Amino acid sequence: MVSLLNLQKQIYEYQLQLLGGQIPPELAELNSSIDEVEMQIRAVSRGESTLDMLDLEQSLKDLDAQRVTLMQSVVTPDTALTQLYNDLKSQQNVITGWRRDIKNTSGTGIVSFYFDGYEQVLSVNKLSTINSALVKNVISGGNTAKLADSTSEVPLYRIINNTHWFIAFVTSSSDPMRLAEGEQYSVLFKDYSDQQYTATARASTVSENAVVNILEFNSDIGKLIGTRTVAATISKSAQGLVVPLKAIEIVSGVPGINITYGDSVLRVEVDILAQDTKKAVIRAHNASDNLTAGMKYLKP
Repeated sequence: MVSLLNLQKQIYEYQLQLLGGQIPPELAELNSSIDEVEMQIRAVSRGESTLDMLDLEQSLKDLDAQRVTLMQSVVTPDTALTQLYNDLKSQQNVITGWRRDIKNTSGTGIVSFYFDGYEQVLSVNKLSTINSALVKNVISGGNTAKLADSTSEVPLYRIINNTHWFIAFVTSSSDPMRLAEGEQYSVLFKDYSDQQYTATARASTVSENAVVNILEFNSDIGKLIGTRTVAATISKSAQGLVVPLKAIEIVSGVPGINITYGDSVLRVEVDILAQDTKKAVIRAHNASDNLTAGMKYLKP
């Protein structure tokens, strides 16, 4: 590929030499457009622009193709230029022989060539297998060699669904506060504060001494598409039954409240929708359980 690019540059410089300094207006206009697109690409790569890199790349390819066509029409080739054209054709034939057509069976989405070793274990198909050790390993930047599926094939690219994605984080199993399945939360990511996202909580799971919390998003991931770890502020407007925080008892990592019915005591698992240092807003974890204002409960 480097040889091809060098040859294309050599041809263009020799064509200019044959023109003898007489630059056609069409060429000057094309060169100006190419310079402008290249400047925009540099701005995007430095994070100074939000233009779409793929669109800019296609624009640059189109302009280069127009310039090649123009130069071939205005420059009369001599023996040396004809030989350069032949060399270019040979290089293009070699590259064509290397090309392999790839059929996509993964559906629609954005093509990504970025791989960091976590693609296999952090995927929508393996949400149920994500545990606290894996999440902590990702955050600490650990090696995934022992966690990822072994394969003899090296993937060329991935199809990313940019409008359906997830984030996972862990909380202590001794802390009653964790995501409540089905509830919606507002999420603001650090360094990406120009957009607030809305997400729905998946069922949390107790893993060792931690709780794995997962949020599901159904909106364009935007600038976060190249991010593996990020700090975020998660909030919600909660309505539910208010009880003293001390009334919540954690058993095997699961919060609950002990309700008294005469001489009987019934433990009801609960979801914590909000809490401060003294009180908690709760709901019954199971829809079949009933929590009402005025009920009597035991403090653990």
